[in-house]
Amino acid sequence: MKTKASILLLILTWASHSLLAQTNIHITVEQSFSPLAKLYIYHGEKTVFVDSTWQKSQGEFFFSLPQYHQEGVYKVVVGKNAAFDILIANEPSVKVKTVVFAPEDSLKVIESEENKVFQAFVKQKKRYKQQTWHINSLLDFYSEGSMFHSVLSAEKYRVENTYAEEVKTLASANRSLLASKLIFLDVTPVTPPILDNSQAKATKLQQWWDNIDLTDNRLTSTASLLSRLWGYAELLMNDELDKEQQDSAFIAGIAALFNKDISHEVATTFRESLKDGFYDSGYLQTEHYLNGVNFPEITPMERTADGLWVGDTAPNFKFQSLKGDRLKLSKVSAKYKLIMFWSSWCPHCIEELPLVVKVYEKYKDKGFEVIAINIDEERSLWEKVIKEHNAHWINAIEPDDGNSKLLKIYHVDETPKFYMLNDKLQVISKPSNAKQIEAKLKRVFKE
Repeated sequence: MKTKASILLLILTWASHSLLAQTNIHITVEQSFSPLAKLYIYHGEKTVFVDSTWQKSQGEFFFSLPQYHQEGVYKVVVGKNAAFDILIANEPSVKVKTVVFAPEDSLKVIESEENKVFQAFVKQKKRYKQQTWHINSLLDFYSEGSMFHSVLSAEKYRVENTYAEEVKTLASANRSLLASKLIFLDVTPVTPPILDNSQAKATKLQQWWDNIDLTDNRLTSTASLLSRLWGYAELLMNDELDKEQQDSAFIAGIAALFNKDISHEVATTFRESLKDGFYDSGYLQTEHYLNGVNFPEITPMERTADGLWVGDTAPNFKFQSLKGDRLKLSKVSAKYKLIMFWSSWCPHCIEELPLVVKVYEKYKDKGFEVIAINIDEERSLWEKVIKEHNAHWINAIEPDDGNSKLLKIYHVDETPKFYMLNDKLQVISKPSNAKQIEAKLKRVFKE
């Protein structure tokens, strides 16, 4: 039977371990006018409420995070438009002091090695952003290739490279800290201005995930992780690729990312963000790939019956052109045909229309034709837009009144919608924009 002394000793031992597992946060806010402070944790770019506390004395706030709390970046709100970020990692105590009218700029870390490194990085980053903002403002005044533009570009590279090296040095000196992992996560590769866009992209893609610990689940409680992910996705974009090549490039890049040394939680966070981002994007193969991804293995893509796919035969149809000619799709004489569904009230359509006109003028004599089908119910506006943009291809109108069989069989649920066909009416591409149309034509005409 346990004695009272042994039971008391067990209780004290448990209590001491519990206290050590907690993180106590002490915040001093000078000139504070708010009696309440709130604490949030980042999940991607969003924040989730954690706790609130009333001041114990003027400008003194205390939070106590329980055992097994989530480590990561937290946002402290100490008044209207008064907030700052702190880092909560494996430390029993965090003490900071600030002034309510400039909480970020005046923040001082009294106790917490994690936050001393983190705040040193935050201050360096702010100075860097100010410097690059001034340089970019000046760059806008000078044309590319001019002497001043070259000088400013070189200076911008020097500032970017200096900043990257300084913060990497800061992180490397404190590699055991979560703050260091966040620094590496936030700093992107710097490429010299002598590289062209494709070379710079290739270099950045190669280095993008260097020094980043994707096995650390704490990175999911930051705003930087998903920013890094979508920066990577942007690097995978290539104007030289047609739609289907771009789809494949996305899949290859995402697969390469998932095959890195990465935790299940980080990979799942990536997958969910990518699924949301690619939803209804038109990159169907990428969408289906993401829906089928199962960690750590990747399941094959599955085809659905949604819309026409590359390789399908496009439904033939008859229509009347703007000039009054009765035509049939299969009778339009061209090696390659682009069916373009568009509307005059669609901003993206109006943006793409002149760009598609340029592609058409470039390739029409090689055997390329455009059948542009407007879905407006107002004929006069349709004719006005065509005239304004000199769209001298085959124009037709098919009002979207809910009864159009043509719009249903071509799955026109948005505009613009493009289908590129060969002379046998097979779908050879489903581009999203003029650049992808031109990229496909370069391939088929072997340019």
